[in-house]
Amino acid sequence: MATKRTKKKKKTPIKRNTYITRLRELAQEDHPEALYQLAMEYLSGEHLSYHPERALNYLQKSANLYYVPAMVELATSYMMARGVERDYEKAKQWAKRAESLGNKEAYSLLTQINFVQGQDELNKKEYQEALKGYQAGDVEETSHLGECYLYGIGVSCDKDKGLALLHEALDQGYKEAAMVIADAYFFDETLKNDAKALQYYQYGNKDNNKESLFMTGSIYINTYQDYDQGMAYLKKAAQYQSDQAAYQLAVFYLGDNPHVPQDREALKYYLKQALQAKYEDAFEFLDFLHNEQYLKDRDVLSLNDFIALSQIAAKTKRPEDLNRLAFDYFIAKRTDLALQYLKEAANLGHEQSLRLLQSLSINKNDPENSLISAASQGDKIDAMNLASFYFNGIIVEKNTEKALEWLQIAYGRGSYEAGSILGEFYLTGEHVAKDTKKAIPLLEDCAKNNNMRSLMILVDCYEKGIGVVKNKKKVELLKKQIANLENQ
Repeated sequence: MATKRTKKKKKTPIKRNTYITRLRELAQEDHPEALYQLAMEYLSGEHLSYHPERALNYLQKSANLYYVPAMVELATSYMMARGVERDYEKAKQWAKRAESLGNKEAYSLLTQINFVQGQDELNKKEYQEALKGYQAGDVEETSHLGECYLYGIGVSCDKDKGLALLHEALDQGYKEAAMVIADAYFFDETLKNDAKALQYYQYGNKDNNKESLFMTGSIYINTYQDYDQGMAYLKKAAQYQSDQAAYQLAVFYLGDNPHVPQDREALKYYLKQALQAKYEDAFEFLDFLHNEQYLKDRDVLSLNDFIALSQIAAKTKRPEDLNRLAFDYFIAKRTDLALQYLKEAANLGHEQSLRLLQSLSINKNDPENSLISAASQGDKIDAMNLASFYFNGIIVEKNTEKALEWLQIAYGRGSYEAGSILGEFYLTGEHVAKDTKKAIPLLEDCAKNNNMRSLMILVDCYEKGIGVVKNKKKVELLKKQIANLENQ
């Protein structure tokens, strides 16, 4: 009986990256753009292994063929010592060539090269002075020289040598070296050792150094989950005027952390300290508390507490703080003071304040209809103002249903802040029926348009699987987007 022949599977050829292959073919023909793109592939490490030396070779060929983007990248490579020894003069030459051919980016690059060169020269001078002091037996300069080696200031980075010099200074009684060693063990990823960091921060704690006290508290809380010890150190740091510690304590006493019970008086006390020290994050935290109270009906602080804190914040004359204080006075039915601060904010260019004053002027005898008329004919800002007023019962009677309606209108007109608030409501079930299928698309749309609130909520969603499947890659992308926005 004949056996049935099995049909052999054809071997399919291995797919090649046709894009890279085509780039190589064009580069061999000295196509300037292809040479440049191939160089960028070597620099990005996405499709080809990171190789700055090969990238430099292709950039030079492309730049010599008068391809301007390659000139800019070549100048950058010489400035950053990327694939080549640092050479500021060559960096300037290529940047000037690009500028002469009309490249606008080259002008700012020249400024950057001059700054980096100047900083490099200062670093070298700093290293030489530290070395001279070390050779003369100056213990402070011994520590300073250790920092130079530790961070590559004016000399090639050598962490082992840096730590050895810092220990030498510490052994000679220079306690400040301990803080540098501690920071290295805590912040440097290659040296990371929280136990050692804690050991060296203790030197500063004995002298009530506010930075070391704060860092000790942070390590106890974040690394060892020891909130009793951690909070005690943070309180002591705040006692010695650490605005960062005061801010962290205020955040803890809000009561969102299960390890720290809510304490409104402590929250108010430490937030006041952080605001008086003009700690930037404290101002944002006050905004957050305001939204929690008046958008989410959360009982955080009394109205008088908010007014007192907003008055401290408003002393900086930041328009957003003046605007917030105006809203507090509106809620307190102190229209005279509300309008006073609203005008101050408007005079400093705060758009929401300016538009609100214009809206109220339509019909002074009927402010509610003035607001409705402005919002009906206006744009997202007018609609957002009216939504806020309905939420808070400012000028108009409190009406959550109307507030949500105007919030939706504001989003439809392009207010991604309104969209993010709606998305959060659908996610948590506040004011509306909980519906993650509505929440996530709203938040994703606002995040695409760089709304910070939506980005931060989505990070939490993708980390914990709230309304979506857990996705670490998505979390990293969102965090990168947040970092880029914060650095702008």
